[in-house]
Amino acid sequence: MINNDYFNRFIKKENLEIILETIYLCSFILFISYFFLNTTTFQIIWSDNFYVNVRTMMIVLTLIRVGYSKKYSFEETVLVFVIGMVFLSAWYRNNYLELFDILIVILGAKGISFQKLLKVYFIVSSFLLLYTIGASLIGHIENWVYYDEGRRARNSFGIVYPTDFSAHVFYILLSYVYLRKGKLKYIELGIIF
Repeated sequence: MINNDYFNRFIKKENLEIILETIYLCSFILFISYFFLNTTTFQIIWSDNFYVNVRTMMIVLTLIRVGYSKKYSFEETVLVFVIGMVFLSAWYRNNYLELFDILIVILGAKGISFQKLLKVYFIVSSFLLLYTIGASLIGHIENWVYYDEGRRARNSFGIVYPTDFSAHVFYILLSYVYLRKGKLKYIELGIIF
């Protein structure tokens, strides 16, 4: 028999918010990993429903978070509705489902500190990038090299295009600089440049 006092204490609103936030961050990690790995030369065979299942989980989780944990003010509700309509119309017009995913991630992140989200992004993306570079250098995956006339060869280090590799590095460095804020040393800036 379950002790009702323990159960009631466990499911307090504060605990529910912590649980929902943790589940959201785990789903956010899946999203980051999925989209990152799709830009690499890893031969990953995703199940047919993996992406749909992750998106569905994010939608359900976002609806629960919006409905139970964080109440929107009237102005926030109007803003969410307007932003939602813009994203949905762009999705409908361009047929880029990623726009809908971005909307889900934005709405689900309500109440989670930007610093926490950025820290999760930084850790996951840094790990995946280092793993991808390592795998390409030891020959586990393809390290595509692009040759343009009049330019030097460009390595992609396991990412599909060198420009995508540069974008990953750029966003990881931006998140690092933001997370370090006032603690950034000149030596770190030198290494970044």
